[in-house]
Amino acid sequence: MAVIGFVRMSGLSVSVVYAQELLPGNVGLASGLITGLAFGMGALGGVVLGNVGYYYGSMAPVIRACSYLPLFGLLAFMLPKDRRPIAETHRKVPLHAGPAK
Repeated sequence: MAVIGFVRMSGLSVSVVYAQELLPGNVGLASGLITGLAFGMGALGGVVLGNVGYYYGSMAPVIRACSYLPLFGLLAFMLPKDRRPIAETHRKVPLHAGPAK
């Protein structure tokens, strides 16, 4: 179960950082919204999938339907790349700037 939890939560940090880049002045708001959305959707998904399993009398259809979800992960490779200016990505910061003039 620990491995499953690790895999499920591995994308959360990427989503939080991306949201913080979209709202640079409100990083706390971005973090809270993404984290709350992730846990809220997980809880809602658990309720829905539980009711579907209860309706069918077995969790087998739910597990079968969820087995197709990794295909959506593969579709993520088709998302546009995040393009940044070269000057911003390779900014050189001096280790010691010396005395201010």
